[in-house]
Amino acid sequence: MTNAAIADAESFSTTTTLKSKVYFNAIDSAHEILETDRELAKKVPSCVVVGMQSVGKSAILSRISGISFPQDSEVCTRVAIELRLRRSKEVKPMTIKAGNLTRVEIDKDDHDAIESALKDAQLKVLSGRDFEDKLSVKVEKDDVDLPEVTLIDLPGVFFAKDNGSDDLEKMVKDMIQERVANEMALILHVVPLNQDTDTISTWRTVREADDEQKRTISVLTKADLALKSGKDNLQKRIQKIMRDSGSSECFIVHGAATSIEQEESQLAAVSKYIEELDLQDSIQVGIKALNEYIEDRMLKHIKEKLPEMRGLLENELHRIDRELSDLGRKPFSPLAVSRRDSEVMRQHLVTEYESFLPEYRRCTERMTQALFKLDMEPLGIVDATEANSLLKSKYKIIHPSIHPSNHPSVWCGSK
Repeated sequence: MTNAAIADAESFSTTTTLKSKVYFNAIDSAHEILETDRELAKKVPSCVVVGMQSVGKSAILSRISGISFPQDSEVCTRVAIELRLRRSKEVKPMTIKAGNLTRVEIDKDDHDAIESALKDAQLKVLSGRDFEDKLSVKVEKDDVDLPEVTLIDLPGVFFAKDNGSDDLEKMVKDMIQERVANEMALILHVVPLNQDTDTISTWRTVREADDEQKRTISVLTKADLALKSGKDNLQKRIQKIMRDSGSSECFIVHGAATSIEQEESQLAAVSKYIEELDLQDSIQVGIKALNEYIEDRMLKHIKEKLPEMRGLLENELHRIDRELSDLGRKPFSPLAVSRRDSEVMRQHLVTEYESFLPEYRRCTERMTQALFKLDMEPLGIVDATEANSLLKSKYKIIHPSIHPSNHPSVWCGSK
């Protein structure tokens, strides 16, 4: 490839990234504004990540983002994490935001600090509650190797070990069912290959919500463990997943790998076996392939759903206008709001001043009384002619205002 061709390719990539940023940033803003209203939030395109506990969901997200996620199941099963990833050469600190609180900057290379900040943010969102299905922890990270995508990691489904956890288990399942049933949501479903799909409750949930599997991307984990049980067992699992997933895209990813090279080495046997089964066109292996796919798929999904989202939100605005009209009110214009607030401020100042007047009067009266109590000798009677004569002799001038004809006498003094 010539230098000119390389430059053109880089220019095209940069332009595409800038355009995709506009879409993703707009969707992120919509999510944040509508976060506390579930019905309105459903109208915004999204990509939710679902899976059972301990299937490698956090490991997959760590591979995608380069972020170490806390493994504390007591917290992770109760709060969603919105992961906003942007590809950029610009050096920026990573930020973490708990619900509607202020964003906190974190060194993206300090994994211990990130884990601690994430756990702290989740606890702040919970605020002592057992579960939170509206507010989330928002993580923003920019890096040169990241896919341009926003993923919403939902709490992992678990089976209650005691009666006290039954309610929490139900709340998590209800949250996932609601999110995956939303036609505006892509579903990134993490499925372990070392476990039969009949025993995976999220498999049934996702199948029921997306029966044609047009919105579902299956990420298969623990292939190395499944292969230890024999090729026949792995073949049986893969073929069943492919049969049940229909048109779903499938990716095999090694969650524990620390690099693309290590992953290729550890999944080499699996990749070879996929070729032997002639499934290489249906199943892709590796995090790189997954990152490229979810970025492209999410961008297409947003573009496809934008007209629908715009229509739904416009309908919502019309509905609100009708309700306000029924109440005999119309939405305030910015100028009307400014005038209203100015009048409120004026009334507040008047009220405050009037409430201060009694105290001001008492202060004035006390000051007057204090002045009258001062013991001063009277200055007596001053003869204007004599005073004029003294001034004339001293300064050789006389001011018309103190001429004897104008002021025959002056009384000075007080009591």
